[in-house]
Amino acid sequence: MTSRWTPLFDAVAPSYDDVVPFFATFGELLVRHCDLRPGQRVLDVAAGRGALALPAARAVGTSGEVVAIDAAPTMVELLRAVAPDNVTAYVMDAERLTLADASFDVVLCGFALHLFTHPDRALAGIRRVLRPGGTFAFSTVGAPYVPGPWDFYGELLGEFSALIAEPYPAHQHDELADLCRQAGFTGVTSVVDEVRLELRDAEAFWAWHQSHGAASFVEGLPPAAREEFRRRLLAGVEELRRGQGRIVLDRSALFYRMTA
Repeated sequence: MTSRWTPLFDAVAPSYDDVVPFFATFGELLVRHCDLRPGQRVLDVAAGRGALALPAARAVGTSGEVVAIDAAPTMVELLRAVAPDNVTAYVMDAERLTLADASFDVVLCGFALHLFTHPDRALAGIRRVLRPGGTFAFSTVGAPYVPGPWDFYGELLGEFSALIAEPYPAHQHDELADLCRQAGFTGVTSVVDEVRLELRDAEAFWAWHQSHGAASFVEGLPPAAREEFRRRLLAGVEELRRGQGRIVLDRSALFYRMTA
């Protein structure tokens, strides 16, 4: 992951996925999509606190192994604290993998490839460490919100994005799929999956928003605009709660799978 993203993810690591199990839920779904088998050796790139590494470890069993890497030291420290014996975690740059050639059966990457400065470099390294015929699978964000009750959120993001002088870079779905093919992967397929997660109140939504990469949006705003964004976001979420009686996060992800 890029040096620009690393400090942000290091800072949010203690609260990452603690408000609602967003990444853990999608992680379980992506691992299931990959049909992991006992005894396989798996690499989790940009592993965070283990949303993929932990279910992958259960899938490959004690005869298998999961290697988890992340550029944020605090993420790695927290993952090590809960990792079972068949998971090892290292601080490592995903664009500069220091791992042996053809040493993994499967490589996974959850909600991170689109954030890399040079995803082509990461993909070249991933293909290098995969055994011939091995599987690479990654997830990336789907629609930022579901049309309907959350329309206000998309409109708010659009309005305030004009105030961000240097937005954090993010690569689009089609670009990533093309880069995978250019890296030599074949049989590139994708499916969409969705999750629904309930939050207790508007403040919980804000805590969730600030506990992962979305915090970069607020960080990029001029200081005077940050509180205004927060105030209007909380008001919109509270209005949604009053109208529906609860706050439900509807989010989708694209799961890509391919062969080395």
